[in-house]
Amino acid sequence: MPRAAPAFSSVARAVAWAALGLLLAVGTGPDPATAQGAPADSAARETPFSSSDVAVAESLRTRVLVLGTPHLTRIGPRFRPVMVNRLVDVLEAYDPSAVAVEALPPSAITSMQQRAAYDSLVQRFAGPQLRYGKRAQAALGLSADAAGARADSLLHHLEGATASLPPAQRLDLVQTLLAAYRIHSAALQWSYLSDSTRQAQTVVADTTVQYFRYRRIRAHEIDAVGIRLARRLDLPQVVPIDDHREKDLLVGIEQPLRRSLPVDSLLALQAFTARIRDHRRRAVARGDLLPFYRRINRDAFLEAGVRRQWLLYYRTRLKSRLDRTRAALWETRNLLMTAHIRRLTAHHPGERILVLVGASHKPFLDAMLNASIGIQRVDLSDVIDRVGLPPPLPDPSGQR
Repeated sequence: MPRAAPAFSSVARAVAWAALGLLLAVGTGPDPATAQGAPADSAARETPFSSSDVAVAESLRTRVLVLGTPHLTRIGPRFRPVMVNRLVDVLEAYDPSAVAVEALPPSAITSMQQRAAYDSLVQRFAGPQLRYGKRAQAALGLSADAAGARADSLLHHLEGATASLPPAQRLDLVQTLLAAYRIHSAALQWSYLSDSTRQAQTVVADTTVQYFRYRRIRAHEIDAVGIRLARRLDLPQVVPIDDHREKDLLVGIEQPLRRSLPVDSLLALQAFTARIRDHRRRAVARGDLLPFYRRINRDAFLEAGVRRQWLLYYRTRLKSRLDRTRAALWETRNLLMTAHIRRLTAHHPGERILVLVGASHKPFLDAMLNASIGIQRVDLSDVIDRVGLPPPLPDPSGQR
């Protein structure tokens, strides 16, 4: 069952009080009261909202499952959609009213377009949104902002009737979502169309149709898990919650930081990531990624990841302080992502949300969301404890 109170797990404590220390100005020196043995009241309370006199009733909380995922592109051509069948079955039982994915939202894309410092970055992280979005904007005669407003209106009227939308109106919605830089929701709406409608339609450009076909077979968690789950649940959209606006500062420090890091720290991180790759390879060989997802979403794994990948920047103590700059920028990105998630929950108070992100983000997002009023953390293990495991897939080797 979901946790009954917003108590921090050990990994959440590690993130909130160590990794978040930079943002809270912890680490610049001991607090005089704490150094003299006085109780550290803030640490004992864990969050300002966890005491019984301000805690929100469980029935009023919005439940958020942050699911850490491997980036399936690293599996490459070995990936098959059947590998995530059992995972999607479990997530379907969770029955979220919204699915969020690690992709740039339109607001971030348009913001980044306004600064030259982001020119290469916005192309790197939103290339398809821009490429196919601008074609749709030209066809509709709408700006991205105008298309976004129109998409919001269309989706509002669609609420509760996603599956029954007539094909002509759905094609119009697909085109409008493309123009609004909401390409993942456009791909979802495209998936609702019958094969005959897709073949006969003339609204969506042929090059965009080819891109949608490619997305149906590519190894990517947004398509294989996020859009597939949203399709099963008849949801009208998937919501992008990523952000890269910290990278205007990051690009200037990456090379000098990499040259300055001690070799032993890099070797320890490489050994950790090598173990992850080994577990992933074995899961791929078995043809079922659910056990791997369970492993990388456990507190012990997440705590080890935070310690080896991020807390190392507090141990290296470089004279340049670029190590702590890097940690601060990572936290900045996660804070921006948390803001997007919290905004999404404003549209779904008291409901269930699924957030699909790279596993490195999960402990940070959990800790930051845990500091919000009215949010209830849910983990993959909670859902499995409640609904049980789906039947195992047939062994691809023919052995049990």
